[in-house]
Amino acid sequence: MDDKLFPRSPGEASFVAIGDSFTEGLNDAAPGGGFRGWADRLAGLLAAECPGLRYANLAVRGKLLREIVAEQVPAAAAMSPDLISIAGGGNDILRPGADPDVLAELFDAAVARLRASGPRC
Repeated sequence: MDDKLFPRSPGEASFVAIGDSFTEGLNDAAPGGGFRGWADRLAGLLAAECPGLRYANLAVRGKLLREIVAEQVPAAAAMSPDLISIAGGGNDILRPGADPDVLAELFDAAVARLRASGPRC
């Protein structure tokens, strides 16, 4: 792993995932029961390289992009993590009348706000 992305000192690296069920892990069965989505799997891989990784998965199934931007983006930015992932808009695009251009603008604004909070990657 690139030392520029994550510090090597235990407990210093941090990752926050935001989004909808895709990130939360809905119907992605975990060994032993429950669910474990891609973000949880990535956090496990990162933790193997960065012991003490601080990780939060703020994703909630069913969330629309506007809700993710209003609720999860500020919470993730306030945590000042090293890495932030955002995946959303799938629930929006399934709805009649969804406007991909509006969704792209919302997504771009969310990414700009997250980048301004200072993550390294």
